Order: sequence, then C-alpha cells, then structure tokens
Amino acid sequence: MANIPVGSLTEAMSRFAYLVCQTAPLHFFIVVPLLYDTDINDSCGKPTPAHTATYFITNMNFRQCDKLLEDYGETFANDGFCEFGFVTSDPMKQIRADRMKTVTIFGLDEREASLVLDPLGIPEVESLKTAGDLVGPDNPAIGRPACRNGITAADFVFGLDHDFELIKNPSYGGDPSLMFHPDGTLRWT
Repeated sequence: MANIPVGSLTEAMSRFAYLVCQTAPLHFFIVVPLLYDTDINDSCGKPTPAHTATYFITNMNFRQCDKLLEDYGETFANDGFCEFGFVTSDPMKQIRADRMKTVTIFGLDEREASLVLDPLGIPEVESLKTAGDLVGPDNPAIGRPACRNGITAADFVFGLDHDFELIKNPSYGGDPSLMFHPDGTLRWT
C-alpha cells in the first residue's frame, strides 16, 4: 500500500501506462457528474447531478497516454468532481483516481508496483490515509472543478477540440473496469 500525493498522481499514471503498454493497449476513462451533461436530464428537464456518465478513449498506446496526461492530467488530478484512470483487460490492470483522488492500482504484481511507485519516492505504508482521515468539521472539503490553462474536465469531455475520440457509455455511471470484455473489446454493461 502507498499514499500517492496529488502532485505525483499524473506521473504515477504515466509510469503505469508505460509499464502496461509494453504488452497491451490501454483505455482511458473519465467519469463526470451528469450535471455537466446536457443530454441526460431528470423528469423536469434539469441536469441530474446525482448520477455520473463514463467516457472512454480506447486502444491507446503509451505516446497517446502520455500526451493526454501532459495536456490534461493536472486538470483531472485537481478536479473535485471527476474520476479518471486507465484500464486494460488482458490481463486486467487498472489505475484509477476517484473524486477524492484516492488512487487504486490493481492487477500489478509487487515488482510492477515498485516500478511505478519507487522512482517517485513513494514508500510502502502499513495503513493508507484517505480523504476521510483528512476531512472533517475543522478541515472541510469543497469539490470544485479545476481550471488549468483555461480548461476544465468538463471542457475536455464536452466540446474541447482535441485529438482524442471520446466514446460515451450509454448507461449511467458504472465501474469502468467491468465494461471491457477479456478479449479486449469494449462492451456496455
């Protein structure tokens, strides 16, 4: 186990992508509140903030992953609403940062995990610190969209002119790792 500071998050994801792309393409995912999404509304026609939508960029090589993180990683890492990460399905490996930027890495063996974390100076720990350990009445958390270089996560998803083709999962939210079949194809749950 390790605590990955937000300042090291994109570098950890880049190192994960480099390691995994040696043997398989990666799929990027970003989960955003539907409040950002103008085509999903409640029964009154208003955006529904209680749900999320998942978007994917499929079959990425390391160069594409690194470019995405270089251009937008800091925005995603500092955004208080989005979740994001990379997943591959054969074998299943994933790195994911949730809304509170608690990072989960799974599918890596101990050697692979050390290749991702050791160069960043991130030590193994006995117990993890989570947002629940840090946030409380004396230290409240406020989720806000991050804006870096004039771009937010919502801009990336909804209209920013970039070189990546986003595919929207037509169902509500869901766990992105469950949407990839072991044969590497993208399947909606």
